[in-house]
Amino acid sequence: MVKGSTLHSYFRMQRSTQMRIVMLGMLLVLGIGLLWLFPRGGYRGSLPLQTMFSVPQSEQNTYATNFAVAESAISEGRKWVNGKTDGLDWNNVATTPGLAYGTEPGTEINGKAYDDSTALLTGAWGPN
Repeated sequence: MVKGSTLHSYFRMQRSTQMRIVMLGMLLVLGIGLLWLFPRGGYRGSLPLQTMFSVPQSEQNTYATNFAVAESAISEGRKWVNGKTDGLDWNNVATTPGLAYGTEPGTEINGKAYDDSTALLTGAWGPN
């Protein structure tokens, strides 16, 4: 004769095993769905990611700098746009000869805690 506590443990173990099987099945279905949606890094029905984000070779720029001039907002002849000067809620990147650095003070100002220094090169750019 099976005692009540042993019977309860048996059913608890069975329920636990069934849950594991259900979870494994759900993960398998999710994995198959992701592979179907994103085959080889692209989204089904769209161009491959390399094609979507590539810039024609004739429009690609090259750029090199040593930050030769001190600027409170990096510009180098308007080749850069800055987070505060040209943007909205960020701070600029400044330069001294040989170095570019952020000007974000590290404290909350006017209720904004996310005001990192940001600068972007202008123009069309291809992969590295």
